[in-house]
Amino acid sequence: MINRYLIPTVIILLIFLFAGLGIWGDHGLLHLLKMRQRIAGIRTETGRVKGENRLLRRQVYLLQSDDRYQEMTVRRELKMIRPNEQVFVFREP
Repeated sequence: MINRYLIPTVIILLIFLFAGLGIWGDHGLLHLLKMRQRIAGIRTETGRVKGENRLLRRQVYLLQSDDRYQEMTVRRELKMIRPNEQVFVFREP
């Protein structure tokens, strides 16, 4: 004859087992919360990269179409000067 406490004890143990898996398992509540944080971080990074891409597209457009912007960029990047110009270089403290 089966002990009368055996079946309720097994049922309670199974409930605790499934509850534990639901919280700490590979696809449990803690994993879900971690993934939501990761998604939020990726969305933030995506927004930053999209903003950077907009700025770069604007720069490309200006470099292709605006002669003054081209000249300013070349002079800044290559440190080129015009004849009779003086360049002052200030060092940061």
